[in-house]
Amino acid sequence: MNIMSYIEQVQTAPDATPADIKKVCEEAIRFHYYGICVNSIYVQYAKSLVAHAPVRVACTVGYPSGGAAISVKAEECAYAITHGADSVAMVLAVGRAKCGEWDYVTEDMRRVVKAADGHEVQVILEAGLLNDYEKARACHMAVLAGATSVRTVSGFFPYTTTVGDITLLRKSGEGKIAVSAGGITDYEEGKQVLAAGAANLGTTCGEALVRAAVAEAETQGLYKDWDETNPFEKMTPEELFRYLQEKQQRE
Repeated sequence: MNIMSYIEQVQTAPDATPADIKKVCEEAIRFHYYGICVNSIYVQYAKSLVAHAPVRVACTVGYPSGGAAISVKAEECAYAITHGADSVAMVLAVGRAKCGEWDYVTEDMRRVVKAADGHEVQVILEAGLLNDYEKARACHMAVLAGATSVRTVSGFFPYTTTVGDITLLRKSGEGKIAVSAGGITDYEEGKQVLAAGAANLGTTCGEALVRAAVAEAETQGLYKDWDETNPFEKMTPEELFRYLQEKQQRE
């Protein structure tokens, strides 16, 4: 599996520095990731670093709690788009969803969609804080609001996306909205949710997933000259990149 094309590498840590953003961008370019996701403070910088590469830049809105006022989320979305974001990832107003204020939840999404001015909008549901009914209802409301996709979790709160989450949300979206898996840190879990229909993987562990995918390919004999005495796990990122390039060229 070419898992690299499904990875959205996330760097939204509160203590992230410009050097951390640069590292994520370089990794995304090196391994041909689907994209990266950063907070709005770094969206312009990140876009400048990947401007000449096919790497999408997503920007968080209302992150991490989703508790910002509707007008604030819309303004942050507009800022992100103006400063180069290809898409935005807004956090659901979780507390309002929990108490059944679905009109508010939908309007919150709709205002961000409007502010995005035709750019893609992903709604982060924080599935670990919702029951199945709330997950399904939130997904349905995202469709009505015009969102492009939903993501199970941001990764900020401890929760592991399940195959059941992906199945439930895909059914709730009735094929009208993509479903992404967030918080993925394990390669096997990543494969399982992709097999269940996840559109991509939000993760802070992109390189580890790549290394695991290469290891699987080696054990299946897809690469013929695997050297057991020099496992790729000990390679630097640059060495791993060269390794993958050379293999691709020869095969």
